[in-house]
Amino acid sequence: MTSSIALTAVLNLTGLSAAQPVPVPVDTTLQQSWMNNDLTAWSDKQILYHRLAQALGIENVADARFVEYPAQSRAVAEYSSGLNFYLSDPHKTIQPNMNFELSENELNAALASYPYTFSRYPQLARAIDESELVEMSENNPELFEKVKASFERTKAWSHPNRPFPHNLAMLQSWGNSDRWEPCPDFQQQQVIEDHVAAIVAYTKATEDNDFDYRFTGVIGDVVEIWLEFNWNSTRGLPGHPETERFARHHGDITHDYATLREGWYVYLGHLRDELEKAFPGRPIYFIWEPTPIVSTWVEPLRTAPYATLTPELREKIRGDALVDEKPGLQYLIDPDLDGPDGWPLHRRGSATSDLFSKGPHYPTHLVYFGEISSRGGYLFSYGSGIDRTRAPVYTFENQFKLFRVFSAWQNQLGTPVEMRTWDAEQEIYASPTAYADAHGLAGVHHQNRKLYAVLVDEHAAIHLADGARLTRLQSANTYWEPESVPDAELQGGVLRPKPDARFPVSVIADVELTTPNQAVLTTAPGVALQQDRAQVVIPNREVLNPDFEDGLEGWSGSGAAVAQIVERPAASGKHAVRVYNREKPWNGLDQPIQGVLMNHRQGRYRVRAQVRTDQGPGAFTLKIRVFENEKSTDFTTTPVEVRPGGWVTIDEVLELDWEDFVTRANLYIERRSDTREYFVDDVLIEFLGKPSQ
Repeated sequence: MTSSIALTAVLNLTGLSAAQPVPVPVDTTLQQSWMNNDLTAWSDKQILYHRLAQALGIENVADARFVEYPAQSRAVAEYSSGLNFYLSDPHKTIQPNMNFELSENELNAALASYPYTFSRYPQLARAIDESELVEMSENNPELFEKVKASFERTKAWSHPNRPFPHNLAMLQSWGNSDRWEPCPDFQQQQVIEDHVAAIVAYTKATEDNDFDYRFTGVIGDVVEIWLEFNWNSTRGLPGHPETERFARHHGDITHDYATLREGWYVYLGHLRDELEKAFPGRPIYFIWEPTPIVSTWVEPLRTAPYATLTPELREKIRGDALVDEKPGLQYLIDPDLDGPDGWPLHRRGSATSDLFSKGPHYPTHLVYFGEISSRGGYLFSYGSGIDRTRAPVYTFENQFKLFRVFSAWQNQLGTPVEMRTWDAEQEIYASPTAYADAHGLAGVHHQNRKLYAVLVDEHAAIHLADGARLTRLQSANTYWEPESVPDAELQGGVLRPKPDARFPVSVIADVELTTPNQAVLTTAPGVALQQDRAQVVIPNREVLNPDFEDGLEGWSGSGAAVAQIVERPAASGKHAVRVYNREKPWNGLDQPIQGVLMNHRQGRYRVRAQVRTDQGPGAFTLKIRVFENEKSTDFTTTPVEVRPGGWVTIDEVLELDWEDFVTRANLYIERRSDTREYFVDDVLIEFLGKPSQ
């Protein structure tokens, strides 16, 4: 979007003339205060996130602390005063039955020698660390046998014939092939009851404070169980190539439930029952994070055949709200989520921290904010970083924090969805209470009714609706607390950066209105905004410029190779690309495809391209290289021998997998047999679905 478009866009919200203040009706159905959520960081700095939450009017935070209240000092605890907390992922963070019959002194000694095996978070033994277990078996075999017996008695098994710990099923991997988290065996009723009792006890202890920090519900991952016994991944356990499957046979232990999925449903129902008993007289909410929402949670819950899953249990555990944890916005228009038994849009959201990648080949925060907020959904704050660097959210530039809260603010204000517009082509979002484009953003705080804005560059222009004016302009620190005079000024009802501003410019200002409950923000005169709510528009879902009719946009030569657009030969259309000046066989043609992979996620991808050589025969491949930080994995098609004089199609299905987040990915079209030139046309990447089972 060019700056000229940004400064000339218009939104006539009601068809009234520009001289009249725009009345804004309030939609009270949107005002679900328990959905105004900040998913706090997984670090020992949670209290700093609470400080940020207080400034941004976030009423509920996720409790993922390492230190329990009331052990925190009064000075630290004050930032949590008045907040409600959701218990985050209790099936992961609380692991009962792991005391190993040790005295306190023995436990402290074991903790010093084997910190991962005896991790307190807040209960014992969250993780398996294989190197620690090997050392323990050699140096302290008696302790090793206690650890082994306790894990095998209470954790789910993946294979009855593998040696400990590889007989145990993995709940979560921590990015280390040596360290992973076993899964509670929810096929045992006793394990369910012990687990729930530990969760209730921890929650009561956390709420036992005198500064009004209160429990309000559970928020957490809904784990994907494929084929009844497969949890979370298609990858094998550490050290084993086989796909992980949960074993029906678990030593000499009797299972009360036929599958882990059935036990998981019973566990969730029992958890809600016991929490409601422990905290009477208040609503307890369950917010689930399935990924994707329908295939992981809604459809399995709807079709599960268990006699234990009664209509009453389904209703109890279905979730008060559903939040997609990874990139993807299909849930916004998915018919499976609509209807009288569904979840309205103001109870759906995205909690991914992966959206803030600043690269050109990945959807931006603005796209996700516009699509979600214009429909009445939520974009939550989440995790320990917003671009996977693991840097704390409060250290990031202020515009990223505002993007995370604007959808909640508008819903809490009751700004009608019909008065919100996201123009995907121009990338402009506008409503009476919020505005965003590539140059700046602004919104009305739902509690103090002040305007919060960030001017990103010199083209920023925040236009006020007729009858609205700003006073007491102040800058904001990283916690969105007002400080001094900002590098911004008002010019004829438009908030702009000063000529010598240092960007980004953060602004907090008082709002004065001619009439109550009127529009505060609008866009500049000149261009009408449009939105088609029947579809979600996400950039970079497919390979860019696949037929080279737009020149080399998206494509480049790898290594020393030079890419050149040509008209002859072309497989179709008017253009193809010539690849030459290749010094090494791997020098070829490539395009970044991080957005393609992260939008669709792990699974089967069809890759196709037309290739041609006029200089002798050659062997050609298509390759996708996936990076997770600095670790790379190549997925390559079978080499195809191509002879001179005609176009040959390479067409193959690749099964792509990665741990969590693709930090970089490229598609390469290579002539691996030699360094001669070649031609390419009509490239395709097509997502075919989940990994094969």
